[in-house]
Amino acid sequence: MEQTDEFDVLIIGAGYTGLWSAYYLQLNDPSLKIAIIEKNTVGLGASGRNGGWCSTIMPMSLDSIAKRHGRNQAIAMQNAMFETLDEIKARTTSLGIDCDFVQGGSIEVLRSENQFVRAENRVRHLRQYGYGDDFYQLLDRDETLNMLRANNTLGGLFDKRSAVL
Repeated sequence: MEQTDEFDVLIIGAGYTGLWSAYYLQLNDPSLKIAIIEKNTVGLGASGRNGGWCSTIMPMSLDSIAKRHGRNQAIAMQNAMFETLDEIKARTTSLGIDCDFVQGGSIEVLRSENQFVRAENRVRHLRQYGYGDDFYQLLDRDETLNMLRANNTLGGLFDKRSAVL
């Protein structure tokens, strides 16, 4: 790239956000001339790596989002998490990316009464927003042990939509 080059869009940073942005801009308007600038190596560092998890779990409660932005926005944000995972699955398939994508869910193993009570509260909380067993399911000890072997477990919280790649 030369200083005299002209672009319609300049994206700074070649982590997931930058690369996905460029991909969708180009997909929606193939005539765009797009440049991505990266200080280091494309895909290097925390913003360009994935530990193998595609999770729909939010880093905050839906109530905390609803207090600031309203209930509908909280639901929209959670739904966007689900849609993002679906989009990753669709794109890896349509582009023929062999990344061993498997949408088998994930389990949070609950080993103490406090953990189990917090999980019960989280499931109850999610139900209030319309997310039933088809999204998150509280498992008892036997259900958890049928899915995986873990010592000293009281149960598990199963996120049915999570994936690995």
